[in-house]
Parts: sequence; C-alpha cells; structure tokens
Amino acid sequence: MLAAIQKIVPMKIQFTLVLFFLTTLLFSQNDSIQMVNLENKVSFLESKIEQTEANQLNYRIEKDLLKETYSNNYSRIQTIITIVLGLISILGFLGINSIINTKKEYENELKEFSGLKIKFESDYNNLKNYQESFDKQINEINSLNQEQDKKLKILDVKEKANINISNGNYLQALEYITIGLELEPKYNNLRHLKALTYFRMQQYEDAIKVNKSILDDEPKNSSSLYDLSELLLITERNDEFIELRENYKTELNVNYDNPRSVYLQALYLYNLDKTKKIIEITDEFVANLEENSRKIYMDWDFTDIRRTFKGSEEERAKKLNYLINILGGNWSKANYKKQLEKDNK
Repeated sequence: MLAAIQKIVPMKIQFTLVLFFLTTLLFSQNDSIQMVNLENKVSFLESKIEQTEANQLNYRIEKDLLKETYSNNYSRIQTIITIVLGLISILGFLGINSIINTKKEYENELKEFSGLKIKFESDYNNLKNYQESFDKQINEINSLNQEQDKKLKILDVKEKANINISNGNYLQALEYITIGLELEPKYNNLRHLKALTYFRMQQYEDAIKVNKSILDDEPKNSSSLYDLSELLLITERNDEFIELRENYKTELNVNYDNPRSVYLQALYLYNLDKTKKIIEITDEFVANLEENSRKIYMDWDFTDIRRTFKGSEEERAKKLNYLINILGGNWSKANYKKQLEKDNK
C-alpha cells in the first residue's frame, strides 16, 4: 500500500506527512529536545530533497543537451561520412574512368609507337640499303677512277714507248714498258711492245719468250702468233715453226687470201734454200693482181728480215725480197714481171 501511495502522492507531500506523524508522535511524548532534533533532521532532509531534485533537473537538462548534441554530431558525422563517401565514390569513378581512358590512350599511343617503330625500322633499313648502295656506287666510282687512271698511265707509257722504238731508243722504251707492266702485268699490248723492242735489239730469245707467254695467256693473239712465227724462222727454228703451224693451221697454212701466211711460207722456203718454190708461191700470189697497181697487202715492218739478208747476193734472198716488195706496196705486178725478165737475160 505504501508503494501505491508513493506512486500517487508526490514526494514532497510524502515527506510532509511523515513529518506530521513524527511531530505528532514527538508532541505526544512531550520531548522537546527530540522535537528540535527531529526538525533539524527534517530540514536537512528537505534540503537534501531539494538538492536532489535540482540535481535531477540538471541531469535531465544535461542529458537532453547531450542527446541533442550527440544527435547533431551524429547527423553531422553521417553527413560528413556521406559526403566523404560520395567524394570517394566520385573520385573513384573519375579515377577508374581516368585509368580506363589512360589505358586506352596508352594502348593507342603504344599502337602509334609500334607503328612508328615499324616505320622507323623500315626507314632505317631503306636508309641502310641506300647507304650500302651509295657506298657501292662510291666504291665502283673509285674503282673506275683508279682503273681509268691506270689506263691513262698505261696509254701514256705505251705512247712514249712507241716514240722511243720509232726513234731507235730501245733501252728507254723498255724502261717505259717496264713501268707500264708494273701497273698491269698482263697487258698484252705492252708485252707485245716489249717483244718488239727485243726483236729490234736482235735479242731474239727474249722476244720469243715474251711472245710465247702472250700466247699462253691469249692463244688467239694473232700479232704475237705471226711475230713468233717470223722469229722462229729468222732464227731458223724450222721444226718449231712447223709444230706451231700444226696448232694454228687456219692462221699459218698457206692461203693466198692471207698474205702473212704466204710471206711466212716464203721465209720457211728461204731457210730450206728452195728458191724455185719461193718464185712459185710469188707467181701464184700476183696472178690475180692488177698489172700496175701498188697496194700494201701486208701491214708489216720488214726491217728485221731485210737486215737478215742485207747485202746478200744469194738468189733465194733476192726472190724473197721480190715478194716482200710486192706485199709492202713497193712493187706492182708489172714491176715484178720486169724484174724477172731482167734476171732471165
């Protein structure tokens, strides 16, 4: 019941009732001292109750303030977190888009770089090929220039050698020829001039060796072939001439359309001392010639052979000399006949 009353009656009234009962009790006992003490205690309790109520009020106020502050702070925190999360989401989205765009740009740039790399490699290869081609052309030009320079030097040597041979300066001619052959050892024109120089110097063995070496390197060299044939006959190496003629039948067998073969055959007959045979081949050669026409049938320098039988009174030498006069264009057919009539008287 007391609990029910405590719920219904306010706390202050409750204390008042208690005080009333206590006072009544004290008065009934007539104890003034106790009454005073009791009053003091009641006053003290009332003070405590008021203080407690004030504290309860302050607590409620502070509690409400704390709740409101917490609620506001919580809302702010939620707002801030929401904003931060939103910013993070936006930044994340922008970052992802940026990464994707950057990746695409990188891939595009990579493709462009790959294309540039391929183009650069192609351009580099083209440049390298052009450089190699250019270097090749430069080398070819240098080689050509060197070859041309060498040819010019050889031509100059050849010209000076010919001039000296014509002037009878054979040793000086050989010096020029030697210089030219140092530039081009297998240059047969110079080798032929060297053989000719030895021929004029009557160094027949050296001339024969040079002509043979030319034919070894160039078997179809007709100049060296005919010079060698004449040298073999002048030195009376008849067997070697016959052997050479076996190897060069087309060039050396007697053919009246080939004056050189007629001349060499006459020289061979001269060595065999067959004068009549010399006259026979001479008659055969002049048979179809014009009566009074003089013509060089053989572009040949007969200096060496004339020197061989110079001053000779032998009949074979005279008859051979008649043929040489006809071949060299000194005599016509009529001159030849007149000389034969003179010889027969």
